[in-house]
Amino acid sequence: MMRVHEKSVYEVKIMRDNFARTLESLGYNVKFDVSLQGESGVKHKFDIVASDDNRRVAIDFVRSSKDVNLVALATCAKALDIKGFVTILVAPSDAKSKLVFSPRQVVPLFYEDMSDALHKLEELVV
Repeated sequence: MMRVHEKSVYEVKIMRDNFARTLESLGYNVKFDVSLQGESGVKHKFDIVASDDNRRVAIDFVRSSKDVNLVALATCAKALDIKGFVTILVAPSDAKSKLVFSPRQVVPLFYEDMSDALHKLEELVV
């Protein structure tokens, strides 16, 4: 039987793989677990970094075993330090009610299911 943390990691891997396929079908070059150096000199790791001729996207996923506020705050800090990227924070819809602030530097993508997540991703990156 899978423990909560293992299940959370597995779910994010499935989501990440589906996001990658969707982005690639839209003409993006996709890389996993990329560290980007910010203006401060600090390297920031993102779950997915994707780019095409016109746009660069950095994506972080909130694992169900993590506090959405801590992940959102960390993603905001990374987004402030890197320039020229659209930064997307992906989380299940139930995390929205737990979020105590509205990050301006990050585009939140709250989803009900995989189909909803992929549809919203396409709306954001096309």
